[in-house]
Amino acid sequence: MSKIKHHQAYELYAQNIPLTQIATALGVSRQTISNWRKKYNWDEEILVDAVSSEELKAKEQRFIAQLIREFEAAQEEIEASDTPKKLALLEKYARTYYRLKAGGDGALNRAKLTKETAYMTIKEIADMAISYQATTVAQFLSEHADEIVELVRRGR
Repeated sequence: MSKIKHHQAYELYAQNIPLTQIATALGVSRQTISNWRKKYNWDEEILVDAVSSEELKAKEQRFIAQLIREFEAAQEEIEASDTPKKLALLEKYARTYYRLKAGGDGALNRAKLTKETAYMTIKEIADMAISYQATTVAQFLSEHADEIVELVRRGR
């Protein structure tokens, strides 16, 4: 099925439209809509979207400050390392990023890392890599962005 239909289905579901009506409007089966709802955790997405923007903004500011501290601590070590060590350090940094992003509240906080936020973060890290002339890292992030986002959303 097309991503457009999937997105339209989610938008209708978020407006409390019954699954049967969504299926009819999009020309797919009710079971397809139900499967998408379960597979992509729509109920959780709607709950996450309901969190106040002020709360998210404050959490994001704390997160960014911690992320900058972690990156600055790792930066010198990364620059002085050989390629395999650089990859291991970048993996460690990425894990720190996702640990910070998920927070301590378990599954709900992990769900707050939306696709848009994940893609934006990958772009920012890629831009940072380019500014440090680490074009291989930027290229890797660009080529594997979809896979990285899906892994993050599944909580790996």
